[in-house]
Amino acid sequence: MPGDMPKEVLVAIETIGNNVRTEILRQTSEQGLTALELADRIGVHPASIHRNLIVLERSGLVSADVAAGRRRGQSVTWRTETDQVAELGRTWVRYASSSAHSPM
Repeated sequence: MPGDMPKEVLVAIETIGNNVRTEILRQTSEQGLTALELADRIGVHPASIHRNLIVLERSGLVSADVAAGRRRGQSVTWRTETDQVAELGRTWVRYASSSAHSPM
């Protein structure tokens, strides 16, 4: 990986450069869904959905209706933070479409 790649670009690639995460973002962009609903819609095991939701949440790309420390045994509804996703996408596009490889 190029050593001069900005951290924000690396985050974009690592976070949304994954087909399950991208589908989670798409599915929860218009309505909130639980991990089980996402698993059914996407066709992925619920444990995989949960792991990917945590990555997306840590990156600020999804939010939950129940705080992280209070989720055990709770039904949690997830939503895409569309403004954050759009900004992350713009960051990646700016980098990928620039001919100069200088930090942003």
